[in-house]
Amino acid sequence: MAKAGQRAKHDEAKLAAKTGPILDLSELLVRYPPGGTQNAYGNIVIVNWTLHDVRIRFSELMYAADPHAPRSSNQIGVLEERVGVTIPWHQAKVLRDNLNAAIAAYEKVNGELIHPQLPYVD
Repeated sequence: MAKAGQRAKHDEAKLAAKTGPILDLSELLVRYPPGGTQNAYGNIVIVNWTLHDVRIRFSELMYAADPHAPRSSNQIGVLEERVGVTIPWHQAKVLRDNLNAAIAAYEKVNGELIHPQLPYVD
């Protein structure tokens, strides 16, 4: 068992020599912007990409009064964009893995997530 641990440390050292030191995020100081971290809600996610980056846009689907006939009985669907986040491809892969782990843990406790459906009301 000790040899396996030594081999893992040796392999890690070889990797670090090739690629630079492995960054331990738990050792980094967290700095918050003045006014705190911004939060946004989105129930619609739109993904776009380029050769270098992935852009994730979070929007909120809601109902609002029709501007041509602004009555509560005249509601129309609107998609209001809340925030866009652009990340490099390798971070997109880390995000995917983290989301997969979080969803698996959630479903283990609460059951499989399914797409909800709204009933139609006349």
